[in-house]
Order: sequence, then C-alpha cells, then structure tokens
Amino acid sequence: MKYEPALLVANSILYQAYKNGQAITHMKLQKLIYFVYKKYLEDTGHTLFDESILAWKHGPVVQSVYNVFKSFGASEIVNQYAMLEGDKNPQGVSSGRNDFHSALNHVLWKYGNYSGWHLRELTHNPGGAWKKAYEKDMSNEINVNDIWDEEWHD
Repeated sequence: MKYEPALLVANSILYQAYKNGQAITHMKLQKLIYFVYKKYLEDTGHTLFDESILAWKHGPVVQSVYNVFKSFGASEIVNQYAMLEGDKNPQGVSSGRNDFHSALNHVLWKYGNYSGWHLRELTHNPGGAWKKAYEKDMSNEINVNDIWDEEWHD
C-alpha cells in the first residue's frame, strides 16, 4: 500500500476546492484532511498517510500541514501549495489514484461549503475520535481505530 504524504493530500484539497470555488482557511483545511482520511480509511481499510493526526483544542490537526499553513491564520489560503522536495505535481495526489479522488470528491461535495468553525464542531461530537484523544491529553494522537469507528455527523 502506497501512503501519500499529508502535505500532498492538503495540496489536492486546495487544488480541487479552488476548482470548485470553495474558500479554504487553515482550520477548514485541517478538518477536510481529517474527513478525507476517514472516508479513505472506510473505503479501503487503509490509512491515507502515515503521519499522526493530533487532537488539538480546535480539532484534528496534522503537524506538517500546520507548520506550512499556520501563517495564514484565519485568512483564506489563496494560490498556495506546499512544495515537496522532488515534487513535479504541486496540485497533489496523482490523478491515477481513483480511491483517493473518490474520497476527496465525496468529502468536498458533502463538507466543502461549510466553514472551518462548523467543521470544527462536527469533529467535537461526544464519543468521537477527537474527543477521546483530547480528553486523555491535549495534543494526543488520535487513534486510527477510533477514527474508523466514529459516526459521521452533519
């Protein structure tokens, strides 16, 4: 199974959201990454990337993505992609990865027009994966099995 770097997943979300006319803030990007990760896990039985998803105060966060996009604060991320060493396709995951693009398109269709704050609330549901990890210890790693078991909320 080939894992995708979390930053490549972020680039794919940004690229597709721009094509769809959907505004993306850093908070919204982090939550969409989480939802794509969850959808991909459900569809394939595999994790999308090997980097941990952490339980921070405002929801699930991938540290590498945070480090690249934190300078945007609450502002919209405009025409910005994380450049990866040796990356010839800054727009994201290869178009040949139908399993990934299916999960991405589903998530953007279902959640892409919501604000980052609304998505934050969806990740904070009682008994959810974020809540379980956050109650144990702030910035704790979210357990993959808890992500798998978590119910989708709208």
